[in-house]
Amino acid sequence: MNIRSLYQRMRFIHIVGIIVLVINGYFFTDNIIGEIVQYIGAFLLLVHDLDENKWGTKMSKTISSELGNLKLDRKINADTRWSEEVRMVLHHIEEFKNSLNGTISLVKTSINNGTSLANRLGSISESASELTKQEEAIMQKISTSTTQSQKSLERFVKGVQENKARNETMLQDFKTLEDAMSSLRAHTKETYDLDEEVITNLAELNKKADGIKEILTIIHQIVKQTNLLALNAAIEAARAGEHGRGFAVVADEIGKLAQTTQSNLGAIDGNIQDMIEGVTSNYQAMNANRKSLGEVLEKANTVGDNITKIDSKFQENIKTILIILSAADNISTTIKDINIEVEEIKTVINHNVNNSHSIQDISHMIQTNFLDLKRDIQKFV
Repeated sequence: MNIRSLYQRMRFIHIVGIIVLVINGYFFTDNIIGEIVQYIGAFLLLVHDLDENKWGTKMSKTISSELGNLKLDRKINADTRWSEEVRMVLHHIEEFKNSLNGTISLVKTSINNGTSLANRLGSISESASELTKQEEAIMQKISTSTTQSQKSLERFVKGVQENKARNETMLQDFKTLEDAMSSLRAHTKETYDLDEEVITNLAELNKKADGIKEILTIIHQIVKQTNLLALNAAIEAARAGEHGRGFAVVADEIGKLAQTTQSNLGAIDGNIQDMIEGVTSNYQAMNANRKSLGEVLEKANTVGDNITKIDSKFQENIKTILIILSAADNISTTIKDINIEVEEIKTVINHNVNNSHSIQDISHMIQTNFLDLKRDIQKFV
């Protein structure tokens, strides 16, 4: 006997009571009516025990067995015609089953929806993970491209700076050349002006030489007249005889003077002619030199103007180079900012990847929990 069982304890008490009543009626009751009453009490107690055993103990075992194998879609089969209390209990159990069945139906729907959502969430997180991986690859490409662009820009800036240095050197050389050309033009102009003055003087000298030639021509004529006069004097002295001897000496001296003058005039005339030829040659050479100097001066002016234009172009190039360097510096700063932002985006992407993995893990865990819950609910159906 299980002493913890209420029905077994009650049945034990019933049996003991029946035995006590029978023994008491048979052995200790002298009055027949009292003995009959004892036997009736024992019989009623037996009937009560049998009634309680059928509608109580067996019914409880049946209900316990049914509840142990409770199925929400199966009604509990138990005869409760003579057990109102058990009928009420079974009625409430059926109501509970119906309520629980509705709840389970809602739970199933929620499980199905939750499983579907978990699957979708897993798919979305997986797609998001793939997208973030692609974004990470794109960001890596952008980072690589910006790094290469930064290096290319640095090489470009270096080349531009070297070009700027060469331009500045060439500009300085052109300034030196411009100064030299200015000095050349000044000296050429000065020489040109001096040549013009010399040519003017040579022209004057040529005129004076022509004047001297005219004077020499006059002197030649005078010498001829003197020779003629000396000849006439000698003839007259010869005619005079002794009286004309002094006159003859004078005539002889005049003749010698005329010859000397004639000889000197020849030398002077030769020198004057050489001087005129030299002056004429120098005049022509100076004119040719002056013409050449004029051409040189004109070309020097043209070259000087071109150098000034080139100098202006170089200055414009240097200004353009400075603008390019400033723009390159701004681009370099922008690229650095882009690299910083790309690194920040990569950090966010890595965080999103981790979150996607966490979401996938949570989604799988939710799916597993839903499946476990679904299996547990299936036990009631």
